[in-house]
Amino acid sequence: MLNETILKSKFFHPSDYSYLINIDFSFSMLPLVCEEDEPLLIILVHTSVNNFGKRKVIRETWGQSENNIKILFFIGMVEGYDIQNKLEDESRQYQDLVQGSFIDSYHNLTYKHVMALKYVVYHCAKAEFILKVDDDVFVNIPNLKKFIETYNCQHGMLNKIFCSRLHSPPVLRKGKWKASLVDYPENNYPTHCSGFAILYPQDVLYLLYSKAQRTKFFWIDDVLVTGILAKNSNISHIGLENLVLSRKDIHNIVDLSFTNINKPFLFGDINLNEHQIRSLWAFVINHTSEASILDYLNY
Repeated sequence: MLNETILKSKFFHPSDYSYLINIDFSFSMLPLVCEEDEPLLIILVHTSVNNFGKRKVIRETWGQSENNIKILFFIGMVEGYDIQNKLEDESRQYQDLVQGSFIDSYHNLTYKHVMALKYVVYHCAKAEFILKVDDDVFVNIPNLKKFIETYNCQHGMLNKIFCSRLHSPPVLRKGKWKASLVDYPENNYPTHCSGFAILYPQDVLYLLYSKAQRTKFFWIDDVLVTGILAKNSNISHIGLENLVLSRKDIHNIVDLSFTNINKPFLFGDINLNEHQIRSLWAFVINHTSEASILDYLNY
């Protein structure tokens, strides 16, 4: 059932649930993982429909069941019955796939991002914190829980986004990330998050979702949600750049079996393979860092 409080909220039109920015929308897979619990944290993993192996390794490592933490994988629609049938089998087995009624493609990433926010607003409204991550990233769950509890206790997390920041980067007119002058006429984007890992407090997620539903579509989701909309909402970015494990440290842990990595970290960089994720998980469950995570934040 939809959250009645949300439906009555001044933020959302009664038809809000059935559209996504500028398209008609429905959920075709909808596990309701928060019906009986009020999680501290819900993790929204953006994944491609074909990444069965990546989802499997996450479930077996850092995405294992934890008290007060829920994890879901977000996908779009696929053309072809074979893959869809496999996805439905996966959904029946794990009950953690959320599928929306748009084609799963690179240029639909904004739809996937806002769909994930929509899920939280309507189906996990009491989650205090929301982590959006990609499926090739490692998450240090013990340190993340410690960070949330410590920072929230000492500073409060209202009106803030926590992520690795990109400071007013130039707009690319060619290549994979190109944007036309019609789509974005300015020369630089506002400061925004690198989208591999973004931590939203509940209040920020609600505000950004409500604005996303009333804004012009722009296909680069991190720019739109954590840049343009965050800037218009006077939301601050708190930098986690120093809490991402370096490639050198990953090499030392995975390939050289080093154990003296004392710097605390929350995330294990992007484009990690399954072996690297499993090795980092083994490292995390056997090692703790005494250093203060908050000392590594960038403001």
